[in-house]
Amino acid sequence: MDGRNDSAVIIWLKNGSTTKFLAVTNFDDEGSVIKFKYFSRSDMVFRQAVFSKAELVGYSFNEN
Repeated sequence: MDGRNDSAVIIWLKNGSTTKFLAVTNFDDEGSVIKFKYFSRSDMVFRQAVFSKAELVGYSFNEN
């Protein structure tokens, strides 16, 4: 991921939920977690997300 504002990650969780993150940078899926930074449009700040791979069904991201 190159960090442009159109970079997105979609995550499917074991509980049936789906989450989408926009303006994603620093995506890392090594070890037992995936983590990345993203821009939260709800409160207009940059945040870091961390998800346990044990709770995921899968994820996808666009490659530009």
